[in-house]
Amino acid sequence: MLLNPSNDGDSIVCPTLAKCTGLYYIVRPDTATVCGRNASHVVAAVMIAFTAACLSLYPVGLYRWANDTTQLTIQVALYSNFLFGAYKSYMVVRRSRDIWTCMDVTRAGFALGHHGRYDRPATGHLHRCRAVSSAFTRWFSVVNYSILFLWSTIPFMAGDAYIHVRNHDGTFSSYRVNPYNMYFFVSSDTYNQWHLVFHLLESLFGLCFVMSMILFDTFMVTLCVTIAGQLKVIGDDFKGLGHSKVS
Repeated sequence: MLLNPSNDGDSIVCPTLAKCTGLYYIVRPDTATVCGRNASHVVAAVMIAFTAACLSLYPVGLYRWANDTTQLTIQVALYSNFLFGAYKSYMVVRRSRDIWTCMDVTRAGFALGHHGRYDRPATGHLHRCRAVSSAFTRWFSVVNYSILFLWSTIPFMAGDAYIHVRNHDGTFSSYRVNPYNMYFFVSSDTYNQWHLVFHLLESLFGLCFVMSMILFDTFMVTLCVTIAGQLKVIGDDFKGLGHSKVS
């Protein structure tokens, strides 16, 4: 069984960490279902739909703030990053079966052989790969969630701070500082009056982005580390046969 939680040391991917990031539930075929669909896929689809709805507002916001270079630059950077994050989530859900199949290469037995020898150097390479993969997953997750938390709390630390955006007619609109200050088709007065509601929406928007980045990037890095470790094992085996150089 791939990513078997009952045998945590049999894979370079740590099943416990895979569960914490959500990757385990999304790619595993036999998880709980809702109306015949993977429950994790349904949750991911809701997150993607919410992200897409928020992203659909960005073009109008970019047009509205085209005269304000600073705000326009910030919004373009946010739009491109969040769009890329939504695409990553979509690909993880769409290719979940392929990812589950790819996870087979992270088993120790894949590189060492089903009937091969589990010698100390080979297992040592794979254990180091597991340590690198686990360390990256923990570090990447903690850093991303910490940045999200700090970014979401900065507006409260700023107090009554406002950002002033130049409009097309030359006037300025003042908005309370929020995580991303997205445009929601409301006036500046309405935005300021309900800034806590918009703060919550923008924080959820950021949470969806962080989760999508963690899902995709930890899988890709782990797969690359796994392949590198397996190539090292194969190289050592060739050296044992007397092939120390590539001719």
